Parts: sequence; structure tokens; C-alpha cells
Amino acid sequence: VVVRGNETLATDSDGRPAKSFEVIVWAGSPAPSGIRNLVAPAVLAKKPVGIAAYGIGSGTTTDPDTGQSVSVGVTVATALRLYVELEVVLSGTEGSEWQTQIKAALVARAAEYTIGSRVYSSQLIAAVLDDVAGVVAITSLTVGVSASPVTQSVSPTSREMPTLASDDITVAEAP
Repeated sequence: VVVRGNETLATDSDGRPAKSFEVIVWAGSPAPSGIRNLVAPAVLAKKPVGIAAYGIGSGTTTDPDTGQSVSVGVTVATALRLYVELEVVLSGTEGSEWQTQIKAALVARAAEYTIGSRVYSSQLIAAVLDDVAGVVAITSLTVGVSASPVTQSVSPTSREMPTLASDDITVAEAP
């Protein structure tokens, strides 16, 4: 969960109205149905008086003070699917599972990202070099949002969660 606010008197660049806050929740992809209704009571309980709970979508809950059903703004983050390609130099002591180990290290590093986190190739390189025995160097690593990544970083929106799966990683031994 990430909470972002707009303390100004105008709508901000992310579309949040003046004097509002937005609760952005990541519940996996696809998000379970009813996630907004599960989050709405907590948002309502912590919401400051007179400040709007903005959301791209809303959940419904009961206001404990009035007993009335109320709509509470809640945004569900969307997945930003990442793709990674890399070439590695091996020491000769890496064993037969080196590609699987590299993919696991990259997926584990990507699991540390939060909603809106910028993804840098250097973070992914560090994960492989730190966690996979037998990898001496990485000669190239690109990351992107298409099956042929060409960039060194990816900038999700404030409502996107970077995700990486083993099937979206291409590993090769450098010539």
C-alpha cells in the first residue's frame, strides 16, 4: 500500500483533486475481486475529517458514525510487466543450474520493488553478482516493457507496480 497526498489547492499532475489523498494498493495481478471493498473500511477509519479519499475506483463500507453505506476512493495498482535480457561471463565453476539461479536472483530483486519504483539495470546487475556463484561479470543487461528491452531503466507511473517473471528473462553466456 502506498498513500500519496495532494496538499495544494489545485488538481495535481496525477489527477488527485485539491486537498485529497489517494490509497494505492497492490494485491497481485490480477487483483482479487472485491479488493477495494476490503480496503475501504481501513481508509475510512484513518481518513482525516474534511479531506477527500480519492481513488480510481471506490470501495463500499459502512460509516460507523452514521450507519450509512459510503463510497470510499481506493486505487488498485496495475502491473507493469518487465522484460530483461542479459549476457554473463562465467567462471567455469557455476554448475549446471546457472541460468535458473540468475533468473531466481532477478525475480527476487524485482519482488522488492514498490508501487511506482523506478527500475535500474544496475540494481538487477548487483542482484546477480551478489547472489549467483560463478558469474564473473555481466557484459550487458537491458530492461524494458517489451519482449525486446533496450533501456537501462524503466519509470512506472505512480500507480504501476513493476513485476518480473522468469519467463520474461533471457540469459545467455557472453561469447
